[in-house]
Amino acid sequence: MLINSFIMNEISITHPNLSCPESYSAPPLVNVPTRSEFEEFVGMALVLADCYPEALSRIEADQTRHGLEKKQNRLADKHHREGLTDDFPDFEIETSMPPEGAVTTATELAEGRPRMHPLILFIFLFIRGQIGEPKSAMCRILLAESKTLGLIYEQYGITPPGLSTISENLNTISEETLDYCLQCQLNYAAKNELDDFDTVRADSTSTHANAVFPTESELIKAFLERALTGFKNLMKIGVINLTTRVAFT
Repeated sequence: MLINSFIMNEISITHPNLSCPESYSAPPLVNVPTRSEFEEFVGMALVLADCYPEALSRIEADQTRHGLEKKQNRLADKHHREGLTDDFPDFEIETSMPPEGAVTTATELAEGRPRMHPLILFIFLFIRGQIGEPKSAMCRILLAESKTLGLIYEQYGITPPGLSTISENLNTISEETLDYCLQCQLNYAAKNELDDFDTVRADSTSTHANAVFPTESELIKAFLERALTGFKNLMKIGVINLTTRVAFT
């Protein structure tokens, strides 16, 4: 669900600190019969979030780590710009620049713009694996028209995030957290006997490739042909003469 196409050399359906009831069902998202497959899909994401709350904690930790990295970059850029300005002679002025040689490190985040709720990001993680990137044509239509997502936004008092915001937050999730979320899915499937894991099917998209003449070689060949054509045109008007060899010493 999270990953459409991957190679699994070894999959463990058990994971430390993973526990889920063998029979679990989350309360319905709305008090009406399920109307779409997408609502069932999002409902499964909510079920997994309820069964494995640590997944949301890990996502939130990744968001915090990314925020601190961005803040540290902003501080370093600010100090660099301040360092480009010389001080006036015999004039003392307070500055936020650290002592020379000191390393600027951001340790905590101040109050800023509200970040995406970890549960919403968890749901979008599933959507990306099932449908594609948030900025893809299909996903754009779905996110704009989905009543299911609208109900979730309303329930949590969230303004629908923009496509760039969704993509940026998805990219903050670490490989370790992605692997943990995958293990949660496998653990849930095993506990509820949704799959016996006796067989594994891997799919890949067939692409045309030529190892003898890769893309880079084709580009170099095209550039050389264009340069040669230009030289031939210059020869016609007498600007250069490629038939005469010139020795460089």
